[in-house]
Amino acid sequence: AFFRYCVPAMKTASLTILLLATCSLLGKAEAADGKDRAITKVVKMLEAMLEKSKADGDADRKTYAKFLCYCNTNKEEKTSEIKSLSTDIDALETKIEELKGSSGVLSKDVAKLKADMADNKLAREQATKQRMKEASAFGDLDKDSTAA
Repeated sequence: AFFRYCVPAMKTASLTILLLATCSLLGKAEAADGKDRAITKVVKMLEAMLEKSKADGDADRKTYAKFLCYCNTNKEEKTSEIKSLSTDIDALETKIEELKGSSGVLSKDVAKLKADMADNKLAREQATKQRMKEASAFGDLDKDSTAA
């Protein structure tokens, strides 16, 4: 039973070591030739892509942190501004209702004053007519008394 499980694992381990040794020797041979093989080019390209990806990730994290900070700050400002303006709206609505009430009272006062002014004008016209009649009668009486 021991060999059934250990032998395949040992074969895999030995094949891995053999593969690493071969790659190591190939890497030394390539370095001696001074030329890059296709696999080396791919590995270098992948390493460059990994570095670029890390740099992009760092930049994205920084940008996201700034954006998140902006959103949180902006949200707090807008929330406080909304509360403040809601209070102002309530106060203004109350003031509007008060002004509507006083406007109704003032409209009644204006209507009463206009009616009083019309009555006053009529009374003045009648008084003027009465004075004109009295002045004419006085003038006639004065002529009669001076003539006699």
